[in-house]
Amino acid sequence: MLTYRRKKNQLHRQLKAFRHFSGYVSVQHKHRILFQRGYGFADETEQTLHTSSTTYRIGSLTKSFTAAAILLLQTQGRLHVHDPVAHYLPDYPNGDRITLHQLLSMSSGIPNYLNDLLFSRYNIKSGAYQPSTSKDQLFSPQDLIACFQDKPLVFFPGSAYAYSNSNYVLLGHVVEVVSGHSYSDFLQKHIFAPLGMTQSQYCPGPSNPTSSKGYDAIVPVPTPVFSFHNSLLFAAGGITSSVRDLRLWLQALHNNSLLPASLTQRLFTPATNMYGSSYAYAYGWIVDQTAAAPIVEHTGTGPGYSSYMYVDAASRTSVIICSNSWGESTMFSEMYQRILNILST
Repeated sequence: MLTYRRKKNQLHRQLKAFRHFSGYVSVQHKHRILFQRGYGFADETEQTLHTSSTTYRIGSLTKSFTAAAILLLQTQGRLHVHDPVAHYLPDYPNGDRITLHQLLSMSSGIPNYLNDLLFSRYNIKSGAYQPSTSKDQLFSPQDLIACFQDKPLVFFPGSAYAYSNSNYVLLGHVVEVVSGHSYSDFLQKHIFAPLGMTQSQYCPGPSNPTSSKGYDAIVPVPTPVFSFHNSLLFAAGGITSSVRDLRLWLQALHNNSLLPASLTQRLFTPATNMYGSSYAYAYGWIVDQTAAAPIVEHTGTGPGYSSYMYVDAASRTSVIICSNSWGESTMFSEMYQRILNILST
């Protein structure tokens, strides 16, 4: 069994081999930070180093917060996950056939609005995506919902699984309708402030409310990514955070300090379709169903940023990776596999 010092040294040697990686990595094991280190620059022009307090757009890691917000409202008796969407959004088409649970577990059949809205313009000459909307355009939740509400369902609600950001846009709007507060204010009051997550926010205003600069690619030449309005992603991917704050988030889930243990477990439990077959999505988390003990993870990608969280509840091991380059997510599977191999020795 390797000592912590030897594991730390091995982690650094392994991660240093990813020469094109720009971001920050943190590995926690049994309430202890086993390893944390930044690589590359948070801002290539200013040569600013990454730290645990550097903030990034975390993309779809936002979904774990949105799911927790729904469960917090359930603990307050203000909704239940098996309620139909129509209870809270009475004008939404098919709202009487789709439940909050089906939104949370990606089994609603609602198509993904981002397929059309964000990635619909590809610049062949530059080889880069360009937004089909103005970088200064502010989207309300209703604007986003209007992009998909009249489209036909991909399948009958509850019969199958298909990843769709539209589900979490609707959930964010439900949080606002039920709580009477904006999504941003609800997160701040009920999650970020109580947990001391002072570097986290959903800020729909500025184009890029982060302390890092996002890049389409770092090599061969750092290429800043196009700018877009954060409200475009809303409750599906609009949160900005830091590795420091994400550690606090995982600690709160480990300790059940935000939600009762039964509901924290619900976040990590793979959903079951109407035919009784389970699949690898829970509430805002992807579940490794091949593992003997509960292991969950999620990636977050978007223009200029990539992120990853991994949680092994049984061994109390977690991994957080945040990057300010859009293409880094392709490295993550190899990076965290090397990390896990070292931790197991």
